[in-house]
Amino acid sequence: MALNTPMRAIMVAAARVAMIAAMIAATGAGPVAAGQNHPPVFGYLEKALLMPSRFPIKAKLDTGADNSSIHAQVTAEFERNGKPWIAFDVESVDGRKIGFERQVIRTVRIKRHAGESQRRPVVRLTFCVGDIARDVEVNLVNRAKLKYNLLIGRSFMAGQLLVDSALKFTTEPTCTRGVQ
Repeated sequence: MALNTPMRAIMVAAARVAMIAAMIAATGAGPVAAGQNHPPVFGYLEKALLMPSRFPIKAKLDTGADNSSIHAQVTAEFERNGKPWIAFDVESVDGRKIGFERQVIRTVRIKRHAGESQRRPVVRLTFCVGDIARDVEVNLVNRAKLKYNLLIGRSFMAGQLLVDSALKFTTEPTCTRGVQ
């Protein structure tokens, strides 16, 4: 019996899916089976706290970003003990501002899709999402035209949480787990 073209395409696609499923099963990769321990699942948008002040900020969890970025207004660049430091303000979800001073770890060049590359200072900050608090490198940038002041990248999320892009604002930040 000869198969028409649409039916043949369906059979080929089904065979490919079966082959991929077998390969995933053989390597142990893929979705976590029921009963196994796995990281908590969060939405792509979450409430976060900037620690230790517990300053509230809305965050976008971005699995496509290596590192985190925060909207910051730089107020001063200076040296302390021969090392570069930076003073900056961060705005909360309700419009309040808080000032920080941090040592500049390095400066990164970010390639932008539309326009020239941008140089950004990188500092260490501690964020809390759900019950997870982590101290990570964060680049400072003007995100005023963007909807969320904090973009949390994979360096915060790796091994700690999973992101479901269909969810948002799944939990309040509590920070019951220690800073890592």
